[in-house]
Amino acid sequence: MIDDQGFLVHRRRFSDSRYQVNFLTRDHGLVQGMLRTRTKDSSLQHFAETSLSWNDSKRLIFFSRYEIDQLSVLQGESLYAGIYLNELVSRTVHTDVVIDGLFDVYRETITELQDSNDLEPPLRNFERQLLKGLGFEIRFDYESSNGNPIQTQRNYRYGSETGFTQVPNDNCEGISGTDLLMVASNNYSTISARRTAKLVLQSALKPLLGEKPLLSRSLFDTTQVRSGKREH
Repeated sequence: MIDDQGFLVHRRRFSDSRYQVNFLTRDHGLVQGMLRTRTKDSSLQHFAETSLSWNDSKRLIFFSRYEIDQLSVLQGESLYAGIYLNELVSRTVHTDVVIDGLFDVYRETITELQDSNDLEPPLRNFERQLLKGLGFEIRFDYESSNGNPIQTQRNYRYGSETGFTQVPNDNCEGISGTDLLMVASNNYSTISARRTAKLVLQSALKPLLGEKPLLSRSLFDTTQVRSGKREH
């Protein structure tokens, strides 16, 4: 029997009392298996740190223990942001692959989403840490091709295959070196730095997420239409 801590990141009803579930665990990465619930109304909770036990099987895993240790309550846009985190993990992390520190970063991000009204900094930090863990770390302070430091007075272009490369300053699509260096230091105090971080990180994540639309994106889009706020 294997014991670990985990967060539920995906569930799908298999029968009236059984679910196919994915847990992001501390020591065993993303673990997929079956979990039986006592009633049709499942007690399965997203954003809850749980104690888990499951059989050591190379075929089908059955979870025999599921106990909630701490539950974070996300509402409104914080809930949509939490759903976004779960979609990122479910779609990009392979089963049984352990990414060092990802469990702790996920837990810290969920706590920040619960406690803060400013969602973008924790989301951008999680995206950066996830990409790093997957082997696609983005260095916002260096050009990828030659290793030259990013300069505040220059403009740059980002490509998923080429990283950051310098472009003429009159290029209207160029990214400000000042914004890149702000993102490199986790400084999201300006709108342009936030826009740059979102553009680059979500461009890097796009090929990893596949073609299926994100549920969280549609939820944010609906909120944006109703309130005029920007999406995540």
